[in-house]
Amino acid sequence: MTMKGSALPVETIVIVILSIIVLGAVLMFFFGSFTPATEELKARQTIVSVCGEYIARTQCEQSRHLDFTSVSLPPGADSEDITKASETQAQLSEKAQNLKAACQRTGIVECSGSGSLDFSCARICCAAFCPPSAEE
Repeated sequence: MTMKGSALPVETIVIVILSIIVLGAVLMFFFGSFTPATEELKARQTIVSVCGEYIARTQCEQSRHLDFTSVSLPPGADSEDITKASETQAQLSEKAQNLKAACQRTGIVECSGSGSLDFSCARICCAAFCPPSAEE
C-alpha cells in the first residue's frame, strides 16, 4: 500500500517553513539585527568626509587644531563678516561633534567622554589621512 497523497502536505509544510525563515530574515534586515553594522558604516562615512576637511584645515598639526574648531575674524570686520563667521563657526562645531560621535561609535578610546573634539581624538580618528611625517 502506497501513500501517494501524503507527499503534497509534506511538500507544502516544507515550503511554508522555508517561507517563514525567509520572511524572518527580511524582517531582521529591516528592523534591527543588521542596524549595528549600518550604524558603523554611517560613522565611517562621516569620518571620511569630515577628516578630509579637518586635514585640509590643519595639516594634522596640533598648533593648527583651532583652525578647524574656531573661526577668527579679521580686524575691522563688518556685520556681514561677523554673520558669515558665525554661520561658519556653527557648521564647524557641528562637524567637530559629528566627527567625535562617529569616532566614539567606531570604538576609538581617545574620543570617549563628553566635551568638544580635542586634538588626540581627531589625530587618531583621522590617522589614515595624516602623513607619517606630520606632528605626533
